[in-house]
Amino acid sequence: MQFIQSYYQFLKSQIKLINLPIWFYIFGVSLYSIVFAFITSPPHGLDEGFHFFRALQISQGDLLPSRYNDNTLGGNLDAKMTYYISNMFINGSKLTFTEKQKYVEDLNQLPKQKTIKEIFTPSASYSPVMYIPSATSLFLARKLNLNADTCYFSGRLAGVIAYFLLLSIIIMMLPIGKYFTLLFLTTPATLQIVASYNADGFTNIYTLLFITCCLKSQDIQPTYNNFKTIILILAIILGFLKITYCFFSLFCLFIPYTHFKSKKNYVLFCISTILLSITPAIIWNSLYPFNPGQFFHQQNNPSLALHSLLTQPFHVLKLIIRTTHHSFKNWYLEIYGRLANKNEILKDLFFVKDFSISFLAILFLLILFEPKKQRSYYKMAICFLIGTGYALLLILAFYINYSPIDSSIIKGIQGRYFILSILIFFYGLYYVLPSKFNYKQFLPVLLILNFLCITYEVMKAYVIITN
Repeated sequence: MQFIQSYYQFLKSQIKLINLPIWFYIFGVSLYSIVFAFITSPPHGLDEGFHFFRALQISQGDLLPSRYNDNTLGGNLDAKMTYYISNMFINGSKLTFTEKQKYVEDLNQLPKQKTIKEIFTPSASYSPVMYIPSATSLFLARKLNLNADTCYFSGRLAGVIAYFLLLSIIIMMLPIGKYFTLLFLTTPATLQIVASYNADGFTNIYTLLFITCCLKSQDIQPTYNNFKTIILILAIILGFLKITYCFFSLFCLFIPYTHFKSKKNYVLFCISTILLSITPAIIWNSLYPFNPGQFFHQQNNPSLALHSLLTQPFHVLKLIIRTTHHSFKNWYLEIYGRLANKNEILKDLFFVKDFSISFLAILFLLILFEPKKQRSYYKMAICFLIGTGYALLLILAFYINYSPIDSSIIKGIQGRYFILSILIFFYGLYYVLPSKFNYKQFLPVLLILNFLCITYEVMKAYVIITN
């Protein structure tokens, strides 16, 4: 209890450092995300069908997926929720409000213990940590015997609340690039993804919380040992996210060695942090490996791809360069507002060509105007190393586990996967850029300008979805 109270008091001291426009912006965009959560028909969020099944499975207390003879993963899920999702996916847009209400009421007549076997291999291999907010809300809603409609939307709402709660904590603590981070993590596409059962929003924001704690450690008193404990705990949880996220445990190198009694203790702490992150990742992924190519019949061959990587590294390097050149524009548009969704209405939901340019201009001005830290080429190098290394690991993961071996480019990669890499890269710039353009008075103006752009995007999206 004393540990929690100590951290709570620390956060209270950080609230004073955040001005009113930032709180107004966070509150406003969180409301927009809640709007998306309630107007997007189930389960038409990005990759939402598979992710919902995993969240539902965890809410039932089944933390581990079931493995079947054909090496697929899934489980026995609540029949009421499964029937609801299946019917809404097929007939949701055709049903009137009255018909939907009658269908939901009919589902309530099903026996509580009735279950249905479902296969959802891609998301079934994810650890329960990634679904804590939505699964917890689903658990409570189902315990209260709420109807299927209410249960479903309660999970979405919990995901939005958890995301913006963690984002608020990050902005309070982050020593550099507060405005840049805030805008980059609240693009129209992100607001839509966070409002669904997709786990990517939560994993990104949680990982950034670990990174923020490491960066903030430079401003913490060396006697505040609880902060080191927090970083160790966060590192363990980090290992239960996607295995590539373990690479971010290297941010423990930002913790000053002066916070330790000796350099030996500092080295042991860094090694412990990295091992605490890698160990659970290796254990979980050895039991439940993530191989989406097999499920989606991509004709990939992980063994052959790995052999090619080891024996023909320059060929793989050319493939990476070709993929980057071919997909760079689409990656950027996906980060801002284009959803890689089979649903054409959701895919082109936002004015990506109109406002993505203004978004870039605002980000550029924020980088110039935001306060900078003392120049450090060492910290810049670490940021560049981690950001580039993670991006490379991500691309290689799709090369091995998803892309067909004879493909001319590496397939399956989406722009939103690079959000953390880009953030970290620009954090590196914050450590070397000159501070002569330190015009803090313009930062709220840029924030409000971006909020107005997002407001227009949301209004347009609302009309498209509701029609």
